Amino acid sequence: MKMKNTLKPFGFTIIELIIAITSYQNYLKKSKISEALSLISPAKLAISNYYDTYGKFPNNNTEAMFTSTSGKYVTSITIESGGVINVAINYGDGSNGNLVFTPTP
Repeated sequence: MKMKNTLKPFGFTIIELIIAITSYQNYLKKSKISEALSLISPAKLAISNYYDTYGKFPNNNTEAMFTSTSGKYVTSITIESGGVINVAINYGDGSNGNLVFTPTP
């Protein structure tokens, strides 16, 4: 009696793996940026309070009475001239980046 090979190939193709890895890497970077967006809330509040009181934007953390904070991927948050918020991010893969937020009156 001859047996039929009923095993079907399984696994992923190279293209599917490349797409999955790229998608996962994008997801990781987005999650790290999400951390930054959540951590800037106190800086935004400090800038808003300063603007409401003095009618202008603060030039640094001290003027805004803001203490820099950090997280797992966010290395620092600083308030710069004109109330600009600079967020330094370490992506964990050897690359670093900055997010810059500029206020408008």
